[in-house]
Amino acid sequence: MSALEEMYWIAWREVRHYFRSRLGMASRLLQAATWLVLVGSIFSGTGGLLKSVGFQGSYFQYITPGVICMIVIFGSIFGGMTTLWDRRFGYFQKQLATPIARYSLALGKVMAISFISGIQALILLCAALLLGVRIGTGAFGVVAIILIAMLLAIGFAGISVIIATVATTSDLFWSVINLIGLPLVFLSSALFPPRLMPSWLAAVTSYNPLTYAVDALQAMVNPGFRTGVGLTLPVDIGILIVFDAAMLLASTYLFRREARRLIA
Repeated sequence: MSALEEMYWIAWREVRHYFRSRLGMASRLLQAATWLVLVGSIFSGTGGLLKSVGFQGSYFQYITPGVICMIVIFGSIFGGMTTLWDRRFGYFQKQLATPIARYSLALGKVMAISFISGIQALILLCAALLLGVRIGTGAFGVVAIILIAMLLAIGFAGISVIIATVATTSDLFWSVINLIGLPLVFLSSALFPPRLMPSWLAAVTSYNPLTYAVDALQAMVNPGFRTGVGLTLPVDIGILIVFDAAMLLASTYLFRREARRLIA
């Protein structure tokens, strides 16, 4: 098989397992919807603060891009758990006994996680529309949101594969996930524009790739409003592409190194 065919079949297995786990799929979507409803309601009175930085909509309208990014990063990071289980139950070793290229194993998982994240983003977007959120760029914006969500998912899927490859136990895997998951959300523009944050915290958000994904999605949901990172949409996309490339290279390298160690 060609490399693309190998990645396709690896991705197909991951996607099939995901849709078989209906409880897991529902719980992650419910978690994101809960964030959208609860956090949107809790901070619904912050309209005055948002207006002070040029945002005229409701907090529901503002937080939707952030919640979409949140479900993407958590779904992407959790997707790496299958790598850990494959290694624990011996399936990973069986894959290594086949002529499949080692990078195809890693990239196939990343492809699957990115595809799943796009579906999750679409479902959550539909829920947001039912709650009264409006997409300022129309049908084009909906397609662009899904593509940006998938682009973000590639980078975090790479992180997930890295953690699953390096972690020796599931306890260590979840410890690292919890260490980086929520802090990345809070240290970004997902919940509030950086212009409303202390200067030191706003500076930290500029180093978070999630900030640029939120900024790009804001341009689709709320055109004309910028979160305050001072960049254009093409630059946001460019930063995400560089982030993805770095994570893919790192995850592929570590995955292949682990494969050589197991064979040896």
